[in-house]
Amino acid sequence: VVEASDGHVSKDVQKVLSGLKPRERELVWLAYVEGSSHREIAGIMGLREVSIRPMLFRARQKLIDMLRAIGYSERETA
Repeated sequence: VVEASDGHVSKDVQKVLSGLKPRERELVWLAYVEGSSHREIAGIMGLREVSIRPMLFRARQKLIDMLRAIGYSERETA
């Protein structure tokens, strides 16, 4: 989870992540926190490897939309 000196970003990121569906959260966690490959994610989640890229794209877009809704710009979220 992203940390900031004032703690606001961390709380906001936690709030946004909680807005994702459990499967989306797992995808994002495995890809961006654990650094798992699409093949590894597919194996862990019981999905086809070709499905991972579009699913991650949609989860990222959802995160971006939720962050924008609470006032973060793309510069702040990059």
